Amino acid sequence: MAAKKTNYVQSTAILAATVIVVKIIGAIYKIPLYNILDDRGAADFNIAYQVYSLLLTISTAGVPVAISRLISAANSTGRINQANRIYSVAMPTFTAVGIVCAAVMMIFCRPIANFMGLPGAAESIFMLGPAVFFCCIIAVLRGYSQGHEDMVPTSISQVVEVVCKFVFGISILLLLCKLGFSSDIQSAGAISGVVIGLGLSIPIIAVYRRRAIKTNAYGLVSLDDSVMSKKATLKELLIISIPMTLSSSLLNIITLIDAKVITYRLSNALMLTQAEVETEYAVFSKAHTLFTLPSSLIVSISISVVPAIAAAIAQKKYKETAGIMSSSVKLMNLFALPAGVGMCVLAYPLYTVLFGSGDANGPMVQAIMGISSYFVCFQLVSTALVQASGHERIPIIAMAVGSAVKMVIN
Repeated sequence: MAAKKTNYVQSTAILAATVIVVKIIGAIYKIPLYNILDDRGAADFNIAYQVYSLLLTISTAGVPVAISRLISAANSTGRINQANRIYSVAMPTFTAVGIVCAAVMMIFCRPIANFMGLPGAAESIFMLGPAVFFCCIIAVLRGYSQGHEDMVPTSISQVVEVVCKFVFGISILLLLCKLGFSSDIQSAGAISGVVIGLGLSIPIIAVYRRRAIKTNAYGLVSLDDSVMSKKATLKELLIISIPMTLSSSLLNIITLIDAKVITYRLSNALMLTQAEVETEYAVFSKAHTLFTLPSSLIVSISISVVPAIAAAIAQKKYKETAGIMSSSVKLMNLFALPAGVGMCVLAYPLYTVLFGSGDANGPMVQAIMGISSYFVCFQLVSTALVQASGHERIPIIAMAVGSAVKMVIN
């Protein structure tokens, strides 16, 4: 029990440290990016990311969690061959899903941008198409290592991804600005760093996985050679991943609807011009950059807790399961409460120092987002706890109710 808790805390610490590094580099990337781009380019950049996030969630949201949960349960009972079968079934399946989602983004980039009310985002949406495909492959690779409670490959790939995003994204953006390209092309150039970073992460994780298998770095011992059929394994994988995907997709769908509602009401209710709409939406985009920081740190807890709980439940160690759940909620509160309060109370200096004092609405939006960031963090951890325990449908119901309330209030 003590050893398992240590593994869980160590995994969380590794991912938390990685997230801090990734977010620092990400802030160094996004803050100057928003200051280099004009308001139109910033709005295009954020809308493209919203569309990308939705398709990314649909294609990968439940994949790492489902794979890590199944592999962890198989390993804890000595079914090493079944753990390998899960990986061999998941990789081709979700690679095909990635191809489909990438094709949707690239083929329908212009209709999607027009529908969202920001036609200039088409180039950025097109550029992010390959990123969805890369993420599907990475999700399977990360799920495999996380199932062995090894968070190092995930951490390394995240650092490589964000460093490449910063170096290539900012370099390409500055070059396009110097050459005098429009803000639409500048936004697409800035976003290209994401694609490059993800593409370079794949061989790194793949090599790490191959080396771990060759050297038996996880010290696995086979106690049961029974293996489920590929069809049965795929069915089990989908039964777990689809509800997780649906619950996560609801949040992204509502976020995307929000973006559409915001741009529509700005132009039709307030009768703002297209340029004014883009300026006001850019305020929201800038505030959203800080809003995501606390939840990004909490993701490390959500990722680490799933294999730990799955292994404990598979061995019927229910007291250990309860202890891991309790510690994860305590860790969440330790980070999320101070972050949310600080973002709310210090909204004005935070926003004006990072993005300038030109936007009067910025600090107010930032303060409201600070309050809501705590509840996002609580939702992430509680969702991970019930999903790891085999109750994948509960988050779907919760997200559906929450989304309905949100739309009524909006």
